[in-house]
Amino acid sequence: MGGVTLSAEAFLSGVSGGTVFNGASDGFGINASGTGDSAQRFDNDNGIGSMVFSFNVGGTFNTIDFEFIEDAAEAVLSFDGGNSYDILAGSSTETAGGSTDFHTITETFIAGQEITLAVSGTAVSGENFSLQAISITPSAIPEPSTYALIFGGLALGLVMWKRGRA
Repeated sequence: MGGVTLSAEAFLSGVSGGTVFNGASDGFGINASGTGDSAQRFDNDNGIGSMVFSFNVGGTFNTIDFEFIEDAAEAVLSFDGGNSYDILAGSSTETAGGSTDFHTITETFIAGQEITLAVSGTAVSGENFSLQAISITPSAIPEPSTYALIFGGLALGLVMWKRGRA
C-alpha cells in the first residue's frame, strides 16, 4: 500500500510565480524570490503569503502546529467546500516556551481537496508565523485482497442465484 503524499504550492497575494517555500529548524514559510524576504515565516510583507495543499488520500485533519502566532486572527485555515478557521493567539495549547501553538481542528477531507493556509487579510502589517507540522489521520483504504474477496463472494452469489433459477 502506498503512503500519504502532500502536494503544495506557495502563493503571494494569489500569485504562485516568484514564490518559494523557505524552511529551517523553526518551521517554514512563503517568501518572494529575490526580494531579501528569506524568513521561514508566512507574512504580509511582500503580499499575503499562503499555501494551497492537498493529500492523495482522504482523512481527518487533526492538529496544526505553528510558531509565532501572537495576535488574534493572524492566520486562516480553510477547506475548499468546507469550513474555514481563524487561528487565534491564545486559543491553543502552548509549549513551555510559549512560542509553539498546537491548534486542534477536526475536519474531514477527501483526496485532492484543496486546503489553504494563509496570513489573515485582517492581520496588521508585519505579522508573521511559521508552520511547524500538520497531523492527519488517513481514511482506511482496503487492501487489494479485500476487493478480491468481495468480488469473489459476489461472483459466487451470482452463480448460486443462476443455479437456483435453472
